[in-house]
Amino acid sequence: MTYEHELEIERPPEDVYAFLSEPENLPRWQSEVLEVRRESDTRFREVRTFVGRRIESTLEVTAAEPGREFS
Repeated sequence: MTYEHELEIERPPEDVYAFLSEPENLPRWQSEVLEVRRESDTRFREVRTFVGRRIESTLEVTAAEPGREFS
């Protein structure tokens, strides 16, 4: 599944990257995310609601280039 979210933020790119590259911040900007737990340096467990159901999934950071890419 591919999930995209886009919005404009009036902050320097390095500030935005620092915030978004911490998966624990997901509940602060995605209302459907209930919690995020770190499993390792690159793996996280996410709990969110999706079409009224509670869904758990594993997120893995596969690329990180400060200020440019986080996927």
